[in-house]
Amino acid sequence: MRITIVTTCFNSASTIRDTIESIVSQRGDFELEYIITDAGSKDSTRDIIAEFGDKIRLIDATGTNQSQGINRGLREATGEIVAFLNADDVYEPGTLDRVAKAFAANPDRQWLVGQCKIIDGQGREMHSVISSYKNLLLKNYSYSLLLIENFICQPAVFLRRGVLERYGYFSEQENLVMDYEYWLRIGLENKPIVINEPLSGFRRIEGTKSNTNYRVQFLDDLRVGVRAARQRKRHWTIPFKALSYARTVMIYPFLYR
Repeated sequence: MRITIVTTCFNSASTIRDTIESIVSQRGDFELEYIITDAGSKDSTRDIIAEFGDKIRLIDATGTNQSQGINRGLREATGEIVAFLNADDVYEPGTLDRVAKAFAANPDRQWLVGQCKIIDGQGREMHSVISSYKNLLLKNYSYSLLLIENFICQPAVFLRRGVLERYGYFSEQENLVMDYEYWLRIGLENKPIVINEPLSGFRRIEGTKSNTNYRVQFLDDLRVGVRAARQRKRHWTIPFKALSYARTVMIYPFLYR
């Protein structure tokens, strides 16, 4: 089984080495294809990538936004299984082997979701209460619950390539919630394989989009959730989504200050 991982980056020299090493060090019964799309880095990002030689296929994607960079890489992917990992996140050891075995054991399932740790700049786990809450919701996955709460952590998601062929690629009009919009697009007809153990680490540090644009992100999250609820005729979830939004906006500054 071939697995393609796509990473998008721009001036990511401070974190991308950890990301790359967490991918190229994976071992198991699979073939790895690793594609990085770089949006025109001016720091030493490309020098770091070059150190790994032919383990990485680097694509010059100067001028693209994140969603465009992801799609550029995914369109070049040849793996049966695909995923994207941002240039500041990491996989846990053994993740790709677990993913390959899970897909092989569930040939009718089209995507897979695992748990994800929140980590700091040094890779130490933080905010474990938030992770535990999301893990509880993930264990009880339903599409209606996903409409209400975005509990799926992008770094722990893997797709069969056929999903892209059927549902299209990530929305290039979305800059902050392109992942959530996609889960809502595919989740109604396709229940994911759920792996109830950590597959990845989501890095929360100063300067990331999740920290600097969180108010806009939460509004976008609300917007795409409400739109999907209307499209799927699940209007009853909209008041609960609004309550989820209000709660998150209130507590976020206290959680991450």
